[in-house]
Amino acid sequence: MAQKTFKLKVSKNTRVIKHKEKAIVYNAFYGDGMVCHIDMLELIDNIKQGKSIQELKKQYQQLNIGTSISELMKKGLVVEKNILEANRPYRVYSDAEIESGCLINKLRLNVSHACNMRCAYCYVDKKDAGNIDATMTWNTAKKAINKFFNLLKQHSHKFCIIRFFGGEPLLNWPVIRQSLEYIQKESHGISVSFLLNTNGTIFTEEIAKTLSIQKIGLAISLDGTSKEHDLVRQFKSGKPSYEVIVRHIENFLRAGCILGIETTIGDHNIFRLKGLIDQIALWNTTFKVSIPLSFQHLAIVDKTKIDTIPVKEKTKQIIALIESAGKKNVRADTGMVHFSINALKGQRNTGRYCRAMGGELCVYPNGDIYPCGALKIKLGAIDDIMSVFRSIAYHSLANRTAGNIPACRGCEIEAFCAGGCAADVFAVSGVVNTRMINCDLERKLFKNLVKRDVLAFTKFSIKTGGGAYGCGIPVTVF
Repeated sequence: MAQKTFKLKVSKNTRVIKHKEKAIVYNAFYGDGMVCHIDMLELIDNIKQGKSIQELKKQYQQLNIGTSISELMKKGLVVEKNILEANRPYRVYSDAEIESGCLINKLRLNVSHACNMRCAYCYVDKKDAGNIDATMTWNTAKKAINKFFNLLKQHSHKFCIIRFFGGEPLLNWPVIRQSLEYIQKESHGISVSFLLNTNGTIFTEEIAKTLSIQKIGLAISLDGTSKEHDLVRQFKSGKPSYEVIVRHIENFLRAGCILGIETTIGDHNIFRLKGLIDQIALWNTTFKVSIPLSFQHLAIVDKTKIDTIPVKEKTKQIIALIESAGKKNVRADTGMVHFSINALKGQRNTGRYCRAMGGELCVYPNGDIYPCGALKIKLGAIDDIMSVFRSIAYHSLANRTAGNIPACRGCEIEAFCAGGCAADVFAVSGVVNTRMINCDLERKLFKNLVKRDVLAFTKFSIKTGGGAYGCGIPVTVF
């Protein structure tokens, strides 16, 4: 009996990024992929031309082509010719699952709408923030913590994230301190990771000591040296804030606090951030730490028009900044593209952008619940938390996954980006089920960072050679 011919095709989701003699071949929808020698692309091209496994084995009989083909198929990069690739949405939850609250594992306590600064690009708007100077009471914070931990225990979660946010959260330090003491008593075996966003203008020895002991990660905003920073980040009085923030950063470091610097890039600083990188490098050396630097994008409606640089030039400058930071041994990433890069590396789940897509409760000072600090969709209130999970808005967020966003279908980073930041999307369009306005920038940065951070630093464990495909086996899979 004649052997059945096994026909193959290259998946419609297969994408390739090349860098010198290496390439990354990945599935844009399911996220699986491999780093290989560029000779592997010739094999893929032969499959694209319609050759069967038998034909390929005959053509390259001196090589172990079968192993390479098996790996390509395992990763969904090559499939049987008669397979219909439906690209079904990721993690489709039943209504019962969503309404149980089982997706929740992050709590954001927006402890203060009040702020002692007026930054030029602040996304907080008086009309949608309610009482702009409101601060959370201990009663509201305690209630939120109790309800949050009840959900975690009910669904057997062993890890969670709690984030203190604002406004400027340190303006409400007494409630933060009480919350930390209470969480220690209530966590009962649940591992808690703490974050706190701050403008860095408030410091006391008590605050620093507590944050250090509790190992709370501080995200401190700093937009450059004084010349760049003070253009857009000033106190309410109009006074500059740079010198105060730098002094407090050094005080936090002396106290042993863990911190990172977040820099919002725009016309005011994107060409002039060498001084900031030098400053962070100096802190790293002086305090024997490694302070990460994150370049944040002004994606949420740029009302003040301070981010007008074309995408091509912005991409070039951001990559140059990351490389400049690397030369100073400063760890740097950009915006939310690191979500996509980490998903590509297998360091976080694919198919969903962030925890605000059903995983986070953001509690405002008055007890209202939102998906995150920037997404202005009221989901309910802490007094009736289960009604949040029954809301249409929450269901829409929980189902905002790759495959469920029509505008993203077929995108080369669909699995990793999953529509991007819903807060950006909603601010522009008033809906969440579409893509963000920074798509072009995200894709360009993704490709450049894959070449720089994935391909350039990947070493083959087996030397290539001995034929068209070297060993025929991909070295790094993820």
